[in-house]
Amino acid sequence: QSLTQLIEMIRRGMFLFIGAPQLCMMNYVHIDDVVDAIIACMGNASAANEDFIVSDVIDQRSFVELVKSEVGGGWIPIIPRFVVRIMFLILRFIPKLPLSQGRLDALTNTTIYSTKKIKDCLGFIPKTGVEDGLRQYCKHLK
Repeated sequence: QSLTQLIEMIRRGMFLFIGAPQLCMMNYVHIDDVVDAIIACMGNASAANEDFIVSDVIDQRSFVELVKSEVGGGWIPIIPRFVVRIMFLILRFIPKLPLSQGRLDALTNTTIYSTKKIKDCLGFIPKTGVEDGLRQYCKHLK
């Protein structure tokens, strides 16, 4: 649901970048890639008792540009992170404020979740990927 809301905010021109969008990472994975990873683990002795991360990453600027190319949207301002944090502290008590602490953290995330282990152990490579999956999702929302 939050992905749908994010796409809608971009489409309606209500989204803004917080800090440097090229440094903020969006970690997503298409459901088909999750299923393929589970299938790759089934019956594979190398997967026994192991934990794997299945994820794909795209920087926020590329994410937003891809969404805009699919559903539309206009110019997006860049607001310094410290300004947004101060605004959030002041406005957080307003009911139904669309920017929660969790969303703020997600929009300023710089973490990249590595799929190196599943690639090295099982030779797993996602077929759909975040960009194609995001395009499919945007088309589904139209």
